Amino acid sequence: ILDDDDPSLYTTALTAAQLVAMGNENGNGFVNTNQRLVLQTTGFGPRGTTVIIRRILSSIDTSVPPPPVPPPAPINAAIVVDGSLQISGNPNINGNNGSVQANGNLTINGTPTVTQNAFASGNFSANAGWTSGGSFGGGQPTVTVPAVNAADYQYLATHRLTAAGDVILVATGLAVAGTGWTFSGGDWSLSGNTAAAGTYYVEGNAKVSGNPNGPLPGNSDPLALSIIATGSIEVSGNPTFTPQNNALYQFITDGDLKMSGNVDIDPTTVEGQSLVRNQLMISGNPDIRGRIIVKNLPTISPATDHVVSSVISGRPVITYNGSFAGLSPPAPPSAPPTIVYTNDVLGWIES
Repeated sequence: ILDDDDPSLYTTALTAAQLVAMGNENGNGFVNTNQRLVLQTTGFGPRGTTVIIRRILSSIDTSVPPPPVPPPAPINAAIVVDGSLQISGNPNINGNNGSVQANGNLTINGTPTVTQNAFASGNFSANAGWTSGGSFGGGQPTVTVPAVNAADYQYLATHRLTAAGDVILVATGLAVAGTGWTFSGGDWSLSGNTAAAGTYYVEGNAKVSGNPNGPLPGNSDPLALSIIATGSIEVSGNPTFTPQNNALYQFITDGDLKMSGNVDIDPTTVEGQSLVRNQLMISGNPDIRGRIIVKNLPTISPATDHVVSSVISGRPVITYNGSFAGLSPPAPPSAPPTIVYTNDVLGWIES
């Protein structure tokens, strides 16, 4: 195979004009610039006969794009942690989407029940006493967990609890009383058995205790109350809550989310969603309906650091039937295009 300007093909050297006419060739038979080659074959016959046949080939390189890669299937799990998660005790994760996804390691001890899948992108380990109704294991694709910034959801607030200790009604911009919240040492607390419904944007840490619930007698009527905090959120006691805003966010925190006691997050039909920038800690006997997404970033003061690594223990019941959009794994890298080479015969010479 020779380039079409190879000097061995010609009895006299090609002129500069001829090289330009050939497609800006340069006279160097080892450098091809016009994508034309010469396939030369030599045959030897009797009594010293030699026949040389040359075919001039035009080489066409075609880049064929790879077939489209279908987008990865979204994962819509009850608990999604962008890091490691430890489950112990007797938690019960129920519902059509009662799954757990950890982008780090997933460690299961005790006798928990996971109705659907339990996946980890890192290592998966579990003792013999747990129950799974689906698939489980490690080495699974990660899930893209969105950023969590409380300020992005301030528009949902009906009340703003300021760092100066004021309760502001967002609709009027005026300070109000009678919400049940108190301010001390830079943190906000809801410790009584009554509270005003609303979505509260808390500038700092928020702590809920006592037994606030809805207006009906007893402790089974949920109170429409959501919390968006620039610090951590701690919920204990026996409150009964349901999301107050139409977006159905229950808790959004720039710190940790810690739930204990007998917290009841809407035992009826509405599924809420909680977003956690740092870590999750659930213990005791909470009854939660909805999904919790944990970004797993380090806790930074002044947010209270309740837990270093996300953990679910005790006997909580978490029920999720998939009311929200699933989270997708990152798309796999596209395959490089395929190069297809086609050689067309432009002519032939025999000598």
